Amino acid sequence: IVAPDGGDRPWTGALVRPYPRALAGEPIRWDSGREGPWRLTYRAVRSVGDAPTEIVIPARWAGAGFRARVEGADSHRVGDEGCTLLIDKPRTEIVVVEVERGG
Repeated sequence: IVAPDGGDRPWTGALVRPYPRALAGEPIRWDSGREGPWRLTYRAVRSVGDAPTEIVIPARWAGAGFRARVEGADSHRVGDEGCTLLIDKPRTEIVVVEVERGG
């Protein structure tokens, strides 16, 4: 995704997006964040046990920072480069995750 000089290629931005590394449920809708915030809506599956949903926020996408909003579950951030958003303990059947660029 990088050019020989180390810079981004013209299409790098189309590939680098947040993504779910692990999903403790069934996806309902996923918006890429190309025009507006990145958004994931899923139906939480309690039989998964204590495994959290993990959303990776690439540093290249987030730039100077990002805002995350989670409806229906508890969440917290971990990681240094980029960030991983861990979503635990769903309180509702439907969980909505929204990630927007900017701090």
